[in-house]
Amino acid sequence: MIRAAELTDAESGGACHLVCWREAYADIVDPERLAVLTASVAERVEFWRQWITEGYPLVVAVDSEEVVGFSIAGPATEPDLDIGFQLHAINVRRAYWYGRCPAAP
Repeated sequence: MIRAAELTDAESGGACHLVCWREAYADIVDPERLAVLTASVAERVEFWRQWITEGYPLVVAVDSEEVVGFSIAGPATEPDLDIGFQLHAINVRRAYWYGRCPAAP
């Protein structure tokens, strides 16, 4: 199911966020750097709470009440871009890449 994130998604979403990074970047980011970036689940959960509370366009993909993917948009981060907002991230657990899911044959 794909829907807007709710405050109750913060823990599952924060954990998913870091697992997505580990799965996607393991082969292209220095392992020590990736370990530092993905070390604090509590910090990532707090980011999620803040994003949801502040009303950022945060959309989650949920399977059995667990966040397995997400996208977030917000204000443009590039000062030279004349746009209202931009897509900041889109991440999905490896098991769901290419339209597959763990339960699929």
